[in-house]
Amino acid sequence: MTLKVIPFLLLGAEYGHLLTLRRLCGIGFFICFTIPKLYACYSSQINQKVEHMKCRVLTAWGACSHKKMVAASAVTAFWNLSSVKTRIFTAFVSLVILRCCRQQLMPNQEEGRTKATTGISDGRSDLPEPVV
Repeated sequence: MTLKVIPFLLLGAEYGHLLTLRRLCGIGFFICFTIPKLYACYSSQINQKVEHMKCRVLTAWGACSHKKMVAASAVTAFWNLSSVKTRIFTAFVSLVILRCCRQQLMPNQEEGRTKATTGISDGRSDLPEPVV
């Protein structure tokens, strides 16, 4: 056992008598119907907050002058705090994300190539208009 488990063991020893199977089932039943309804009601606000936070993070990352150091620190912290199974799962999820992004980028690049090779443009011609 590692030191990562100690907080959960302490919480379980202190408050374990409160968590019974009946209460866990009741909480799970309540959550499985409440969370989707709350998301359906507040999805626009949630999405707006997520977009705002994403913009803030990207702005902060763009302003960061030590990007390589921050990335290396994050990778090192993840490597030291995770198990082998977690690392393998993270590598798998990363590959899936990269393949998904690559599949979305490929049609856009192919579309640009076909427009360039066939001469199809967005309605504007590169040739000047003939004067009559």
